[in-house]
Amino acid sequence: MEFSQAAKKTENFAALLFSGVIILIPVLFKIIRDVVRVPFAGSDTFLIYMVFVFACIAGMVTTREKKQLAITTFFDMIPDKISRWISPVVTFSSSAVLISLFFSCLSQIFIEISMGMVNKVWGIPLFVFTAFLPLMYLVMWLRQFNRNWISIVACVLGLIAGVVIS
Repeated sequence: MEFSQAAKKTENFAALLFSGVIILIPVLFKIIRDVVRVPFAGSDTFLIYMVFVFACIAGMVTTREKKQLAITTFFDMIPDKISRWISPVVTFSSSAVLISLFFSCLSQIFIEISMGMVNKVWGIPLFVFTAFLPLMYLVMWLRQFNRNWISIVACVLGLIAGVVIS
């Protein structure tokens, strides 16, 4: 199986898994709370982080499928002749922003770990959940690479600009 197919299947599975968790966990907590009369401490926080992880995975999937609202709407409105010239600029700009956000999020996680500020939900450090954010930005940046050299140059220049910005 090709790497991109395996990645696609993994993302789809993760999206389904976290969708199920987001749906089932509140129902399960409600049943246990009503039947056993025992509330789960931190259940709201846990659910919030599950939604956060799901949103990150959804961001990766929408990038893969090229279904991001702003970019799709923008490129649908302009003629092909113009989009050929604008596309590298958009790729460069979004690459710079994605890389900058990647390093910003990653540094926050390292700061939290190095300062010993390890907050937990049910024994799971919060940085395990928040680590999905830089992962999402990295995957989104990698997906900007097309097979043409202009896209590759725009992504690499965006990488350099993103590092400088961050």
